[in-house]
Amino acid sequence: EEGDDGPSPCVVNENERNQHLALGYWVAQQRHYYKQRSLHGENGIGRRLTPDRIVNLNKLGFIWDVKEARWEMQYLALQEYILDHGHASVTQNSTLGHWCYKQRYHQHNIENGVTVDWACIPEEAYKPFSSEVGRDYSILEEDRVIETASGGKVYKDRPISPLTPERRAKLDAIGFIWNVREQGWEDQFQ
Repeated sequence: EEGDDGPSPCVVNENERNQHLALGYWVAQQRHYYKQRSLHGENGIGRRLTPDRIVNLNKLGFIWDVKEARWEMQYLALQEYILDHGHASVTQNSTLGHWCYKQRYHQHNIENGVTVDWACIPEEAYKPFSSEVGRDYSILEEDRVIETASGGKVYKDRPISPLTPERRAKLDAIGFIWNVREQGWEDQFQ
Protein backbone atom coordinates (compact mmCIF):
# COMPACT_ATOMS: atom_id res chain seq x y z
CA GLU A 1 0.00 0.00 0.00
CA GLU A 2 1.28 3.49 -0.88
CA GLY A 3 1.05 6.34 1.58
CA ASP A 4 2.10 9.99 1.40
CA ASP A 5 5.62 8.97 2.39
CA GLY A 6 5.96 6.17 -0.21
CA PRO A 7 5.38 2.45 0.22
CA SER A 8 4.26 1.24 3.64
CA PRO A 9 6.71 -0.99 5.48
CA CYS A 10 5.98 -4.71 5.40
CA VAL A 11 4.41 -5.66 8.70
CA VAL A 12 4.96 -9.29 9.66
CA ASN A 13 2.62 -10.76 12.21
CA GLU A 14 4.76 -12.17 15.08
CA ASN A 15 2.68 -15.35 15.16
CA GLU A 16 3.27 -15.90 11.41
CA ARG A 17 7.00 -15.37 11.82
CA ASN A 18 7.11 -17.91 14.64
CA GLN A 19 5.19 -20.43 12.53
CA HIS A 20 7.73 -20.06 9.70
CA LEU A 21 10.62 -20.48 12.13
CA ALA A 22 8.99 -23.58 13.59
CA LEU A 23 8.47 -25.06 10.12
CA GLY A 24 12.07 -24.34 9.18
CA TYR A 25 13.28 -26.05 12.34
CA TRP A 26 11.03 -29.06 11.66
CA VAL A 27 12.33 -29.34 8.07
CA ALA A 28 15.92 -29.20 9.32
CA GLN A 29 15.12 -31.96 11.83
CA GLN A 30 13.69 -34.22 9.12
CA ARG A 31 16.84 -33.77 7.04
CA HIS A 32 18.98 -34.54 10.07
CA TYR A 33 16.98 -37.70 10.88
CA TYR A 34 17.20 -38.79 7.24
CA LYS A 35 20.96 -38.34 7.22
CA GLN A 36 21.32 -40.23 10.50
CA ARG A 37 19.12 -43.01 9.14
CA SER A 38 21.27 -43.29 6.00
CA LEU A 39 24.44 -43.46 8.15
CA HIS A 40 23.26 -45.72 10.96
CA GLY A 41 20.08 -47.42 9.72
CA GLU A 42 17.23 -47.61 12.20
CA ASN A 43 19.58 -47.31 15.16
CA GLY A 44 19.76 -44.10 17.13
CA ILE A 45 18.02 -40.87 16.26
CA GLY A 46 17.36 -41.87 12.62
CA ARG A 47 14.54 -44.18 13.72
CA ARG A 48 12.39 -41.11 14.36
CA LEU A 49 11.92 -40.81 10.60
CA THR A 50 9.99 -43.91 9.60
CA PRO A 51 9.93 -45.30 6.04
CA ASP A 52 6.28 -44.20 5.76
CA ARG A 53 7.21 -40.64 6.65
CA ILE A 54 10.00 -40.69 4.08
CA VAL A 55 7.54 -41.87 1.42
CA ASN A 56 5.06 -39.13 2.37
CA LEU A 57 7.72 -36.42 2.25
CA ASN A 58 9.02 -37.74 -1.09
CA LYS A 59 5.47 -37.49 -2.50
CA LEU A 60 5.56 -33.78 -1.63
CA GLY A 61 8.88 -33.37 -3.43
CA PHE A 62 10.80 -32.87 -0.19
CA ILE A 63 14.43 -31.88 -0.77
CA TRP A 64 16.71 -33.97 1.41
CA ASP A 65 20.02 -32.45 0.30
CA VAL A 66 19.81 -28.68 -0.23
CA LYS A 67 23.38 -28.36 -1.56
CA GLU A 68 22.78 -31.06 -4.16
CA ALA A 69 19.45 -29.47 -5.17
CA ARG A 70 21.14 -26.07 -5.63
CA TRP A 71 23.87 -27.63 -7.76
CA GLU A 72 21.28 -29.38 -9.94
CA MET A 73 19.31 -26.14 -10.38
CA GLN A 74 22.44 -24.34 -11.61
CA TYR A 75 23.34 -27.27 -13.85
CA LEU A 76 19.90 -27.11 -15.45
CA ALA A 77 20.29 -23.34 -15.86
CA LEU A 78 23.62 -23.94 -17.62
CA GLN A 79 22.00 -26.46 -19.96
CA GLU A 80 19.33 -23.88 -20.79
CA TYR A 81 22.00 -21.21 -21.34
CA ILE A 82 23.82 -23.51 -23.77
CA LEU A 83 20.60 -24.15 -25.69
CA ASP A 84 19.90 -20.40 -25.91
CA HIS A 85 23.45 -19.23 -26.70
CA GLY A 86 25.12 -22.22 -28.34
CA HIS A 87 28.09 -22.18 -25.94
CA ALA A 88 28.98 -22.57 -22.26
CA SER A 89 31.00 -19.34 -21.87
CA VAL A 90 28.82 -17.68 -19.25
CA THR A 91 29.95 -14.22 -18.13
CA GLN A 92 31.04 -14.16 -14.52
CA ASN A 93 28.88 -11.18 -13.55
CA SER A 94 25.79 -13.35 -13.08
CA THR A 95 24.73 -16.01 -10.60
CA LEU A 96 25.22 -18.70 -13.22
CA GLY A 97 28.59 -17.26 -14.21
CA HIS A 98 29.75 -17.28 -10.61
CA TRP A 99 28.60 -20.90 -10.27
CA CYS A 100 30.60 -21.83 -13.40
CA TYR A 101 33.63 -20.06 -11.93
CA LYS A 102 33.24 -22.10 -8.71
CA GLN A 103 33.19 -25.39 -10.70
CA ARG A 104 36.44 -24.37 -12.41
CA TYR A 105 37.88 -23.31 -9.05
CA HIS A 106 37.03 -26.72 -7.53
CA GLN A 107 38.62 -28.51 -10.50
CA HIS A 108 41.74 -26.33 -10.20
CA ASN A 109 42.00 -27.19 -6.50
CA ILE A 110 41.78 -30.92 -7.28
CA GLU A 111 44.46 -30.64 -9.98
CA ASN A 112 46.77 -28.74 -7.61
CA GLY A 113 46.27 -31.00 -4.59
CA VAL A 114 44.49 -28.39 -2.49
CA THR A 115 41.43 -30.62 -2.14
CA VAL A 116 40.93 -34.37 -2.40
CA ASP A 117 39.14 -35.83 -5.42
CA TRP A 118 36.27 -38.14 -4.42
CA ALA A 119 37.54 -40.67 -6.98
CA CYS A 120 40.79 -41.08 -4.98
CA ILE A 121 39.14 -42.07 -1.70
CA PRO A 122 38.97 -45.82 -0.95
CA GLU A 123 35.52 -47.23 -0.24
CA GLU A 124 36.42 -48.32 3.31
CA ALA A 125 37.06 -44.67 4.22
CA TYR A 126 33.29 -44.09 4.15
CA LYS A 127 32.59 -46.55 6.98
CA PRO A 128 31.38 -44.61 10.01
CA PHE A 129 33.91 -44.30 12.79
CA SER A 130 32.47 -45.24 16.15
CA SER A 131 33.80 -45.89 19.59
CA GLU A 132 31.53 -48.89 20.08
CA VAL A 133 32.94 -52.25 21.11
CA GLY A 134 33.61 -54.46 18.11
CA ARG A 135 34.43 -51.68 15.68
CA ASP A 136 36.88 -52.19 12.83
CA TYR A 137 40.32 -51.19 14.15
CA SER A 138 42.05 -51.90 10.82
CA ILE A 139 41.18 -48.41 9.56
CA LEU A 140 42.51 -45.48 11.55
CA GLU A 141 40.23 -42.53 12.30
CA GLU A 142 42.32 -40.19 10.12
CA ASP A 143 41.87 -42.61 7.18
CA ARG A 144 38.11 -42.07 7.22
CA VAL A 145 35.93 -39.42 5.66
CA ILE A 146 34.95 -37.02 8.44
CA GLU A 147 32.16 -34.48 8.23
CA THR A 148 32.95 -31.00 9.52
CA ALA A 149 30.60 -28.79 11.51
CA SER A 150 30.08 -26.60 8.43
CA GLY A 151 28.84 -29.58 6.39
CA GLY A 152 32.04 -30.12 4.42
CA LYS A 153 34.01 -33.35 4.39
CA VAL A 154 37.67 -34.01 5.17
CA TYR A 155 39.93 -36.94 4.30
CA LYS A 156 43.46 -37.20 5.70
CA ASP A 157 43.33 -33.61 6.96
CA ARG A 158 42.46 -32.20 3.53
CA PRO A 159 39.04 -30.97 2.41
CA ILE A 160 37.21 -33.11 -0.11
CA SER A 161 36.19 -31.25 -3.23
CA PRO A 162 32.46 -30.69 -3.71
CA LEU A 163 33.10 -31.39 -7.40
CA THR A 164 32.38 -35.11 -7.50
CA PRO A 165 33.34 -37.34 -10.46
CA GLU A 166 29.62 -37.56 -11.32
CA ARG A 167 29.26 -33.79 -11.42
CA ARG A 168 32.42 -33.46 -13.51
CA ALA A 169 31.11 -36.07 -15.96
CA LYS A 170 27.77 -34.25 -16.26
CA LEU A 171 29.55 -30.97 -17.02
CA ASP A 172 31.87 -32.66 -19.53
CA ALA A 173 28.85 -34.19 -21.28
CA ILE A 174 27.38 -30.74 -22.05
CA GLY A 175 30.67 -29.21 -23.20
CA PHE A 176 31.60 -27.29 -20.07
CA ILE A 177 34.75 -25.20 -20.57
CA TRP A 178 37.21 -25.93 -17.76
CA ASN A 179 39.94 -23.55 -18.90
CA VAL A 180 38.43 -20.33 -20.23
CA ARG A 181 41.79 -18.78 -21.20
CA GLU A 182 42.85 -21.85 -23.15
CA GLN A 183 39.48 -22.03 -24.88
CA GLY A 184 39.69 -18.32 -25.78
CA TRP A 185 43.09 -18.86 -27.37
CA GLU A 186 41.80 -21.86 -29.33
CA ASP A 187 38.78 -19.86 -30.53
CA GLN A 188 40.99 -17.00 -31.72
CA PHE A 189 43.50 -19.34 -33.38
CA GLN A 190 40.80 -20.92 -35.51
